[in-house]
Amino acid sequence: MNDNDLDALLRAPLPTLDDAGFSASVMARVAPATHPLEWLELAMLAISTVLALLFLPLHALTNVAVKLSAELANSTAAATACLAIIASLYLLRRFETD
Repeated sequence: MNDNDLDALLRAPLPTLDDAGFSASVMARVAPATHPLEWLELAMLAISTVLALLFLPLHALTNVAVKLSAELANSTAAATACLAIIASLYLLRRFETD
């Protein structure tokens, strides 16, 4: 057997097995996958937001936001890093398997 024969053998589809509908019934009962700590992430975000609004004066928040946005707008490195982080998080969530 040479490499071409092995490649052809590995590419060939496997024959289907008659399982009397077992696979279909299992897949029908499987719940859609959710992130196990999704509720914790949302709770932490909500708590952080409430604490920030309670303990930081509004003018301090706006001053920080204006200064930060002006600095980030002029930084290609920061924008690229933010894009990489967002893309990484999206891909992790998209292709996550449990």
